[in-house]
Amino acid sequence: MSVSITSRIVPLQGVANSMQGGRPENQDDWGFVDTPLGFLLVVCDGMGGGPGGKTASYIAKNVLIGALMECSPQASRIDAMKMAVSRANDALYQKMDEVPQLRGMGSTLVVVLISQQSAIITHLGDSRCYRISHGRVAYRTDDHSLVGELVRNKALTEEQARTSPQSNVIMRGLGNTSNHAPEIVEVPYQKGDLFVLCTDGVWGIMPHEQLVKRLTSHQTLQALVDNLSAEIDQIGFSTNGHHDNHTLAAIEMNTDSILKDKMSKILKIAFAVVAALLVVSMVMNIAGSMKQRSLSDSVAELEEKIQIMQQTESSMVLTQDVKDGDIKELITRVEILQSEKESLERLQEALISKIDSLEKVVASLQQKSARGGGAKPQPTASGATAQELSQRILNLLAEMESAKGATWQEAAKRKADYRMRIVEQLSMLDKKTNGKFSSKIDVINRELKSSSPLTDKVDANPKNKKEFISTKEAMKTIRKISDKVKEIKKQL
Repeated sequence: MSVSITSRIVPLQGVANSMQGGRPENQDDWGFVDTPLGFLLVVCDGMGGGPGGKTASYIAKNVLIGALMECSPQASRIDAMKMAVSRANDALYQKMDEVPQLRGMGSTLVVVLISQQSAIITHLGDSRCYRISHGRVAYRTDDHSLVGELVRNKALTEEQARTSPQSNVIMRGLGNTSNHAPEIVEVPYQKGDLFVLCTDGVWGIMPHEQLVKRLTSHQTLQALVDNLSAEIDQIGFSTNGHHDNHTLAAIEMNTDSILKDKMSKILKIAFAVVAALLVVSMVMNIAGSMKQRSLSDSVAELEEKIQIMQQTESSMVLTQDVKDGDIKELITRVEILQSEKESLERLQEALISKIDSLEKVVASLQQKSARGGGAKPQPTASGATAQELSQRILNLLAEMESAKGATWQEAAKRKADYRMRIVEQLSMLDKKTNGKFSSKIDVINRELKSSSPLTDKVDANPKNKKEFISTKEAMKTIRKISDKVKEIKKQL
């Protein structure tokens, strides 16, 4: 059942709903409260299975809220948020130490802290925050997940990431992840803007474009939340019936923030370029039109003279002032002018094509700016041969096997980084070979994902007690995966 959201300190209204979906229990948790630093809305998605996930999300939500409630109104909101996230993470580890059965639990986190000044958005994991402004997505958090990294590196599309078997591999989060650093941004808002917070059970059920269409539809908040929650359940139960918990919270702002939207530097440059090209195009059109009229007049005049000469010649009254050479010279001039006219027309067509291409680039830049930017895409190995890609995968597997660190968290993080790079290279290899080895690559991907000892478990190095290295089980699994990659390489 949906719940109304209100605030006494910030003019807003909202609605939220959290549903179990097709799972045995709901491991999502959410809450809202007025704090000394502004209105707070938080959504968490528990991880770890069994009682762990539900416990993790509950602790993370309550500890974070409690930490912010203790802050001074004069405190920095960003510093306060960092402190609150750190305290929530410490609380999860303390609970795992107290209750061994809960070891391995964790939680995603997405928070919006709103004051008259602006909105502070904080997130860890793949729970998202959208800012909807004037019927479009003005901002969206980037997922801290394996497939999220691949999307940012152009190795996967949004849709491929959504449906990928690796979509639940979280790279940042609270509790049992190797990276607990939150991503924090400050954004403005306008009257009528929506802030929508949700877990992956919402955005993972339907294509991105379809979800955006729902979020930007002209509905009341109550109808938006209730209808979308019901649609998610309908889709889930119509397929395998095991769809994820899904939590959706939407708030509408009834005032403008002091912080105002700024046009991004990229858009400023793009608009300046387009404006300059449009001016050039106008000048070229005018000049071309004038030159075409001049050419047309010259051609018509010369053709008229030729016709008169030919008529004169046929009537046998040619004078000595008009000779065959004069006629040939005039014909040549006509041909030259006609050729210049055709060249100018081709130049105009080329300019129009260039302008069309630039407009597409600007549209793409606008879409990126609407999503709030994100990490710059890193160079990929798309130009490498299939042989080179397969060898890189083997090299990465070897490095993953020998990865070590001064702490078990450091060693696990390095191994997780290698797994992400291996999955990326496998995706490139699949594309390079036009899907010839898709079934084998899918098997390798499943083994990389399902074999938690690959990254989660490490042992103290018997030769150096200050180091942590892969377990024997992890080494054995990595070598089996290497053998499968070698089989593919032999067939290339």
